[in-house]
Amino acid sequence: MRYLLAQILIIVSILSCTESLANLFQKIPRDTVSIFDAKSDRRLAVSIRGAYNPNKLQPDLTSAHYGECIDIKMRNMTDSVMGVVLRCGTMLLSRDSASQNMVVTKTLYYTLQPREELFDRVYAMCGQLHKNAPDISIRYDVGALADEPLLKLARVIEKTDSQSKAGQYAVWAVTDGATKDDLGEDFEALQQSQALLNKAKLPINILGKHRQMAVLQKQNKTQNAKPVPTEDKQSISSPNTEIEINVEQISSDISGNLAVSDAVLPSVETEKDEFGSNETVDSINDDKTGQEGGNYWLLFASFSVILFGLYYFWQKKPATKQEKDNLV
Repeated sequence: MRYLLAQILIIVSILSCTESLANLFQKIPRDTVSIFDAKSDRRLAVSIRGAYNPNKLQPDLTSAHYGECIDIKMRNMTDSVMGVVLRCGTMLLSRDSASQNMVVTKTLYYTLQPREELFDRVYAMCGQLHKNAPDISIRYDVGALADEPLLKLARVIEKTDSQSKAGQYAVWAVTDGATKDDLGEDFEALQQSQALLNKAKLPINILGKHRQMAVLQKQNKTQNAKPVPTEDKQSISSPNTEIEINVEQISSDISGNLAVSDAVLPSVETEKDEFGSNETVDSINDDKTGQEGGNYWLLFASFSVILFGLYYFWQKKPATKQEKDNLV
């Protein structure tokens, strides 16, 4: 009887151990789809916003511009397990014209159980230098992959783990043609940014004295632009053109953006919308951490029980017929 119980105990422990290992080292299903496609097919509900809360201390938030600066909430709308991926280089498009679009700088994989809801933080960087950084009031839509220059840089940032000011400066050098004249004289960061641009094989000199052409991917469109006569240097923009602007215009744009931002930002009470409050996000993240810790403890306990069962099996195994005869 004891021998049978020991066998049952070992089998149960092995099953528990297998489940724990599956939870800890769960592989992404082969039919993994992009979040963009899953959302388009209505199989996935997605809500994205900035992570920065101006009314709350957030020691875990490196910056509102880069790092884990975006909150994402997903819900599997199907009755089957779904594997989704948010690829590095994906554009996050701001619904607020005064706030910057973002580019994802680290690929993230998720496996959602049927009807499961999941919260997470996304690594991203700002893509429009002279607009506002995202905060919890700014909502985003998932876009397609960025154009080639920015996509190449985003992949270099991911590969070198440059989720830092240097990476952000390099992104602005591509999207806005920014140089040290725009970014300041943190030469250590600028040199690191230039190294990233060189590694991405982009012909950009972030240390240059003069503003460069903004957005390399739009160079082929400038040939169709019609010149607009002006008495002095002004900002000229159309769907097909992006032309150099002067310092005075930049200052006025920034002031205008700040004024618009103050006018449109909702109160803190609007946090409790379809996304959920910050407290909800934090608590669910804590729950995820607790579940991972629980998996480790379950794995440890399972191994311990297996070892004990094996010891008991070898020490207390029933005597053979020959051994019984010898005893008699």
